[in-house]
Amino acid sequence: MIFKKNGVKGLTLLEAVLDIIIAVLIIIILFYVFSAVFGIFFGDKQKAQATGQLDDIMRTLQAVKLTGDKFGFLLQNPTGWRFVSFVNGANDNAKISLSCGSGNCVCICPKPTFGKANCPEGQCKVIDYPLVFNDAPFAIPIEIKDYCIQLKNNKFVLTEGEKCDSPTNLNSLLAEKRSLDKISGVMESASTHNINAKFSDTKRCECGTECKNYANLILQNSESNEIPDALLVVAIMIQESSCKADFKTASSFGLLGIGNIVGWENPETNIAEGIKKLKSSYDLVQDKPANYDPYKCGYKYEDAWQRAVRGYKGYECSDLNYADDVFERYSQLVQVANKQTVGQ
Repeated sequence: MIFKKNGVKGLTLLEAVLDIIIAVLIIIILFYVFSAVFGIFFGDKQKAQATGQLDDIMRTLQAVKLTGDKFGFLLQNPTGWRFVSFVNGANDNAKISLSCGSGNCVCICPKPTFGKANCPEGQCKVIDYPLVFNDAPFAIPIEIKDYCIQLKNNKFVLTEGEKCDSPTNLNSLLAEKRSLDKISGVMESASTHNINAKFSDTKRCECGTECKNYANLILQNSESNEIPDALLVVAIMIQESSCKADFKTASSFGLLGIGNIVGWENPETNIAEGIKKLKSSYDLVQDKPANYDPYKCGYKYEDAWQRAVRGYKGYECSDLNYADDVFERYSQLVQVANKQTVGQ
């Protein structure tokens, strides 16, 4: 009887221990489940904040590049992350987001980036010019602070502790900057200065006495079709025809290289139809991914307007560097508009 009683007591104690172990395991499981759910929710929130912050920075860089003016932004989210610039050739052993490749890049990164630069899980964007702070790439801890950016000597220069206007409406800013006199002046300058491209011939805008007329038509049609910068149309015109109304090939006709329609020789018709074509191309590709490449030609364009210019020419595997050449010429025209030098 004593053995049985001791056995019962032993069994009861074992059951109690097992209950405690099970309870502890349940608590551990619940803790990990809660942590995972919280981490997913909190991580998604931080990624959304990083995307929004990066969009603000990119708008500022775009405004600085296109207007030549100084603009600012508020660096504030997500707390604990880093605002990082990667400069081509200056960040040794950098593990950057795959979207950056090996060029100049700006990122919002979740991990400390001092020492060896790294940002494999960050939100990143490719930029045209190096972004530097104290003349070097940087990794700045994110805390609420104002920063300004200006373009100097082909570098985006970041400064802190200064309050600058933010580019709330880039289209309005450009509308003020890209007056008729400004556009016609750029075209006249491009008639006597080479506008270079890496993959195709050096060209000029041979508009002669028609520069102001063409500029007026470009401005009017760009505004009605919501083209962000009329100078992009000028770049296409230089690429297609060197601004010569009677220029034609087997497949492209007139100033903007449109199809063989009735009236293509008329600048008013040609410019109107060309800009409509550009806007239609943009509408088709604006929501496509950067690697949109229906014919597997190797195209990849981060910016929707780069994809639009590629679509303007066609996504087939011909004239592979068309969009790159147009945007290289466009960059030079922007420099002229901002009273910077352009190569002779």
